[in-house]
Amino acid sequence: NRDLRLVTRHVSGVSNVEADILSRQRWNHVDWRLHRRVFLAILQHFQVFPTVDLMASRANAQCPRYFSYEIEHSALGTDAFRHHWHSLGALYCFPPPILIGRMLQKLEEEQVPSVILITPNWATKAWLPLILESAIELPQFLPCKPHLVLNPNGDPDFHTNWWLVAWNLSFSTPKKRVSPRRRRIAASRCSSMDTLRHMTRLGRILSRGGG
Repeated sequence: NRDLRLVTRHVSGVSNVEADILSRQRWNHVDWRLHRRVFLAILQHFQVFPTVDLMASRANAQCPRYFSYEIEHSALGTDAFRHHWHSLGALYCFPPPILIGRMLQKLEEEQVPSVILITPNWATKAWLPLILESAIELPQFLPCKPHLVLNPNGDPDFHTNWWLVAWNLSFSTPKKRVSPRRRRIAASRCSSMDTLRHMTRLGRILSRGGG
């Protein structure tokens, strides 16, 4: 009979680096954050300045106020879909792709007047026509660079073969619509010189590094 004793002791998350390192590195869609300087350049281009990030956390929120996935005391609330959006002013969202359709449905139901939305450039998705119908102006296609999207550690963590698009949308009525001709341009990846110049400028921003 061995003289063994089992003693348990709490180790804080900050100190528990060795045991927790693998779990901390498993980031997923909810942890993504658009490069901060690219985010600010998008707002400046559209001249829309959101104050609420619809899907974020304390680690990756781009706006002063945000809705979180889990309970956080600094958040406006948990699970943005359980709250009303219409009276929150200009909104920003970079949702996991699986939630884009549901998000657009709620934006339309509540007739949200202003939202900057980041989506993959997936031309065959069922939600694209609603985005094109709600676009106030041509979208901005973002450069496919490793540092475009970061995890909470500030490291690249993204499918770099995905092209992302920034949309300036309005679901309120009446609203200014993009003409059918311009919608066709957007749907065909918007190869205008203005967009190419903007992508080049954002590419230079990313080449400086940092988040």
